[in-house]
Amino acid sequence: MTEPRHRCRYCRTTLKAPEDNDRQAFCTRGCHSSHYRKRCVVCEAKFERKNEGQKVCGRRPCRNALKSRPELYSYARMGQSAGSVIDPLKNPIKPGIKTRLDGDRPWRQIAGPELSARSFALATLPLDPATAKRVAGDNSRYWREDRESLLPYVRYIEGRLLGEPLPFVESPPLVPADPFDIPAFLVRAA
Repeated sequence: MTEPRHRCRYCRTTLKAPEDNDRQAFCTRGCHSSHYRKRCVVCEAKFERKNEGQKVCGRRPCRNALKSRPELYSYARMGQSAGSVIDPLKNPIKPGIKTRLDGDRPWRQIAGPELSARSFALATLPLDPATAKRVAGDNSRYWREDRESLLPYVRYIEGRLLGEPLPFVESPPLVPADPFDIPAFLVRAA
């Protein structure tokens, strides 16, 4: 058993409390990151990183150890165990937001008149098959009636999507007939 460390492994400042675990004997997260910048966090062997996210050398036992217990090799703040590095989540439900009838998850109303909780929950239910079929029929009838007025636009869009060739338009030549002719704006007055 080794003696507890009283100084940071990187900058050698005095720690707030003696640390038995060498992996946690750092005064700040920055010292931990700097120390392990060129070292494997598992075996502590020196290695050259291939990218910024690389934490271990290329050996399989090191990769497997980090994968199985990542909390063991990360920096834990003072007063926390190595297993509780992440802070507990705050309550995501804000006051004043309507919830579904069962109350397990909040919904937010963005626009329209203020709805009661019951109306809000009922508004989120899916349509029954008969109503869905009727709505689809109404929409298809509306499309059929309006298709005659939209037909030119539809044909234009379909033509663009199908890749019909564009009409040929004559344009002036880009190169003069005699390439050795001097353009008028370059001719000097005598």
